[in-house]
Amino acid sequence: MSIARKEAIHRRRRIILNDDAYELQDPNAHSEAGFLDACFGHILDTQIDSIWWSFIMNSDRLGYNTKVGDVAGKIPVPGSPKKDLESWATVWNNISSFIERGTDPLKFICDWGHGVGREVFASFRMNMVQDSWRPNFNTQWKRDHPEYCLGERGMLTNSDNPDEQLCWSALDWEHQAVRDQRFALIDEICSGYDVDGMELDFWRWPVFFKPTMYHEPVEQKHIDMMTDFMRKTRNRMMEIDAERDRPLILAPRVFDTLEINRRMGLDVETWLEEGLLDILVVGGSYNHFSFPVSDWVELAHKHDVPLYACLYGRNGLEHDLAVASHYWSCGADGIYTFNLRFPRDLEFIHELGDAETISHKPKRYVMNHSNTGTCLQNGAAPGLLPVRLEEGRPTTARLLVGDDTTQAADEDSLSELNLRLSLTNFDPSQDELAVTLNGHHLKNPLTVQSEDPFAHRRGREWQGIEGSICSLQFKVFTLYADIRMEPTVTKGENRVGLTLGARASGLTEPVDLVGLELFIRYQ
Repeated sequence: MSIARKEAIHRRRRIILNDDAYELQDPNAHSEAGFLDACFGHILDTQIDSIWWSFIMNSDRLGYNTKVGDVAGKIPVPGSPKKDLESWATVWNNISSFIERGTDPLKFICDWGHGVGREVFASFRMNMVQDSWRPNFNTQWKRDHPEYCLGERGMLTNSDNPDEQLCWSALDWEHQAVRDQRFALIDEICSGYDVDGMELDFWRWPVFFKPTMYHEPVEQKHIDMMTDFMRKTRNRMMEIDAERDRPLILAPRVFDTLEINRRMGLDVETWLEEGLLDILVVGGSYNHFSFPVSDWVELAHKHDVPLYACLYGRNGLEHDLAVASHYWSCGADGIYTFNLRFPRDLEFIHELGDAETISHKPKRYVMNHSNTGTCLQNGAAPGLLPVRLEEGRPTTARLLVGDDTTQAADEDSLSELNLRLSLTNFDPSQDELAVTLNGHHLKNPLTVQSEDPFAHRRGREWQGIEGSICSLQFKVFTLYADIRMEPTVTKGENRVGLTLGARASGLTEPVDLVGLELFIRYQ
């Protein structure tokens, strides 16, 4: 491996911005200034070192001057509602204005990004489903070849399987023609644009073969197809790399665990062993604390591959600081962000890319539920919650923390630690509950108002939770206690023990731990 290639692979990427080309929907983005104001102009003087621009909009409509696929908005989709037609007309007006000036959005981003010292990748969403609930396919290719889809349009209304209803329009990678078309897009961009690399985003959306729609593992032949596709892609990108005499980096984003990847057709271990990738990104749902970041770091670094962990969406600054602290403590090489918007998220990208900067920032660690969203659950590791409590039987829940609270307490910089438990069908005034944290008994809880930490993104009650919710908060550490308390929270995994006692309240519905949160405050 050349020195230039090694340096390109291991360059500093504090924060990777995966941008989904939403700026092309801005009516002012027909000019360079308007395009930058809609998104990229905001990232200067932030910790974003790498821009990964998704050239696919909606379902397989492309945001650059492609000869392989359909340019977004250029040809109206038959049967589209007026609102969609107006939106696509805006997108095409913006793209065509660049084309008329001898460029296009992808070329412009490459030129601008390199001019301001930013790395630029093209991000390829390997399968899309957004036309499954629309009256027609978004691309002419799908309209000509509906047989290349995983199912049929009738599944939207006639199937009882939610994944069939949503994913039937995704491309079926068992067809050689599908794999060839995907490869042609990669070849077109890598050979025709000055990108620093290509992201193969398998997470968006996580389905490639029919068994996945029925939550069954794919067959070995499917795994072989995907591995062969990766070999072919790698070989072609290395040819282009040699032709242009500048490193061209390959970076897949994969699912939460090795087992999940294999169930869906991705043999990531073989990819690493054969040197088929340069950078690895893991994660893609709200299960930030469920996927084994440390294990991924160990595996990737064994093959000299940087590992980036995905922070999906925004859930409040203190929550996101906690996720980033966890990722950094696990050894991640940087933070990969997905579904950000500007200027709304500017504060977010000024801090998360430096473990030291955020080490003494207030945080809210929120252990996650299983991702119950249709289709997305296929790629996500099981959540840490809920945990069922049974009377008289000790139960343990996991609390993962990236902060070194012991060191902070020794330095007198730690102010407060509060542990919050949220339980269904529990009356703290009459029902008994013994709680320990790493073996230390916790007493004298305060009853606090229940709050769904993700309500702002769901717009409804806690997903999948039934019954009343009671939240108890324990003071685990305070700097201002009459008798100094030693913090019982450690960096890494903490064990919260719970034993449900007698239920004098008469409540008979199951008691579930549905919320486990740690609030950290510094001086």
